[in-house]
Amino acid sequence: MTRMIGRLGAYGFCLMFVAIGCGLPLFRRDREGLLGALGFVVGGLLLMAFLFALHRWQDGREAILRAGIPGRGTVVAARKLKMAEDWDQFLKVTLVVEIPGRPPYRADVRKPYHRTYIDSVVPGLVVPVRVSPRNPNRVLIATTTMGRPI
Repeated sequence: MTRMIGRLGAYGFCLMFVAIGCGLPLFRRDREGLLGALGFVVGGLLLMAFLFALHRWQDGREAILRAGIPGRGTVVAARKLKMAEDWDQFLKVTLVVEIPGRPPYRADVRKPYHRTYIDSVVPGLVVPVRVSPRNPNRVLIATTTMGRPI
């Protein structure tokens, strides 16, 4: 319920930008007013599209965590990609995934890890994973936001 209210608030914020853009020409009919109105409308729509994509990604991740096939992954390689603004380090982790009833296979996972846990992701580490029932190539390392296994 609180997630839905939060999302409605975020989309309402975007719609506020669009409404300001639609109402601005009523007060300023010159060129700058029209350009400002266009900026508000386009900015609100772009922000809304970004939030929609972000929410779809979050829902997909939560669906795999909730309904995914549990298994384990053995780290074969881990490569640093880029540093995030909140001290997280993104890694591209290559895993050998083992789930019941299927032969082991390799999969690549991109995941942010907190800077305090980055050195613990080494070849040979066994981590809990969840695999999408629809697409076995969609593998999620089952950890908290801090990088601790679930």
